[in-house]
Amino acid sequence: MIFRYGNYPHPANEVLLASILKAAIWNEGGFSIGYKETWGLRGFLQAPDVPSLTVAIATLKNAYSVNGYSAGLYLDDGATPTAHVLNSAASISGVKVVGGVNFDDDGHQAEYSTFRRYAITLEAEFLTAAPNDLLAFHESLSFEGTGGPRFAMVELLVEPPQKQTINRRTPCRVIQDGAAVGVKTWPTAPGPMWPDAEHVDRRRIVPKSPRRVGPKGRPSYRDFETTWHYEFEAAGVLSGNPNLWIQ
Repeated sequence: MIFRYGNYPHPANEVLLASILKAAIWNEGGFSIGYKETWGLRGFLQAPDVPSLTVAIATLKNAYSVNGYSAGLYLDDGATPTAHVLNSAASISGVKVVGGVNFDDDGHQAEYSTFRRYAITLEAEFLTAAPNDLLAFHESLSFEGTGGPRFAMVELLVEPPQKQTINRRTPCRVIQDGAAVGVKTWPTAPGPMWPDAEHVDRRRIVPKSPRRVGPKGRPSYRDFETTWHYEFEAAGVLSGNPNLWIQ
């Protein structure tokens, strides 16, 4: 078997694919939107002498100094893939070298004579969510006033302040605020809950820049956030509950 990272093929049977771990990626609603795959590699680098081994180590470290290449285990012809291949182009993050190249002599005194043991950890994230799926959704309603009277405390020159009613009836106000985060695109903000009572001149819909992921030169994006803000005012009490995440 031959393990290859990008254009760097390891010598046959040099690398042991020691572990493949697959963990689900969850949104705040408890739904799986993809998975993260982590590979643990263990290798046994060999060379005829110390100078040659030094060059081989430098070549190995240089090969894994760049993120974003596909990785996989191939048959001895070096071209036929096995079931274990990490396709960087299919991953939203690209294949990343998150650990290594690390060296551990494991108690062998002959290390760095004609051989060197090493370990490498690779990681990639894959999204399976639909384009309109959400990562998060939050909304709040802030109620102000009951429609009752308004009073003021009038300060006098000598006597204690006097409470005076200045309005028998007052307006009721509500602020509707919220935010939603989409996996692959900006979510559409829900509409105002009381359209006839909205101050439309104060409406704010704010799409925010998504989070960049992916290797250098091949950007991809996730976590598209939209926030919204509506203000309402009415002569009577406005009542209601925040919108629910119904995905």
